Amino acid sequence: CYDAPRIGPGDLVLDVGAQIGCFTLRAARRGATVIALEPEPSNHALLRRNVALNGFGNVTLLQKAASSTPSLRALSLSPVNPGIHSLKFQVGAESLTVETLTLDGLAEQLRLREIAVLKIDVEGEELEVLKGARKLLPGVRELILEVDGGDAEFREVAAFLSGFGFDTRLGAWRIAHATRPPGGDRS
Repeated sequence: CYDAPRIGPGDLVLDVGAQIGCFTLRAARRGATVIALEPEPSNHALLRRNVALNGFGNVTLLQKAASSTPSLRALSLSPVNPGIHSLKFQVGAESLTVETLTLDGLAEQLRLREIAVLKIDVEGEELEVLKGARKLLPGVRELILEVDGGDAEFREVAAFLSGFGFDTRLGAWRIAHATRPPGGDRS
């Protein structure tokens, strides 16, 4: 499960690809307001159940995916691992149609400005999610994202984020952390 030790009461967190809610619950337990996106119905049901079992009223759940454009897309379903369903990669023989939104559109709709942490775990769709968040990114303090693929994909994501003043580092398990240096540009 991802960790973001700087999350605290009053922070706003976006969890894109929330699956069953490990990160969502961790952020909510720290007093953050969380908006969690999970398109796959079984995962979303478990996410909803986990939030309810913990009694969190500071979590908003959306059964949608994020990408660079709002549309209907085929989500490929893994028959063995419910954590690797993908809009980009074919991970199984079955798929289902899901609604995608852009984070910019969501931010406009909900009037979101300052985001403490944007967590993205979308099985290869990372850059597309970021492209749909161009207006939102200047208001993001920190990103945590799993970068699927290889070094070329990481370099592409890091280059994109550098245009918004982020320094992106790749850690274990292809988990990238992007932060701005003190006094860093938020363009």
